[in-house]
Amino acid sequence: MALVLHLKYAENLPGKGERMAKVSFRGVSHYTKIVETNDESVWFDETFQWPVARPIEKDEYIDIQLYNYNKYLSN
Repeated sequence: MALVLHLKYAENLPGKGERMAKVSFRGVSHYTKIVETNDESVWFDETFQWPVARPIEKDEYIDIQLYNYNKYLSN
């Protein structure tokens, strides 16, 4: 069995430029590709999967963090 998340898009974001997202569950993180946008929204359309060997507890959560990406600075 697996937990599957389809991250489609995010909107109402401050600023413009390259964006990426980090998605974490049970200490395992996945990253989206870097998406360049000149808008307040970004379209990721990516699917992530985590194997689930034990039942998901009610206090567990998926953490989604959005970042402005700058290839010239250490992100």
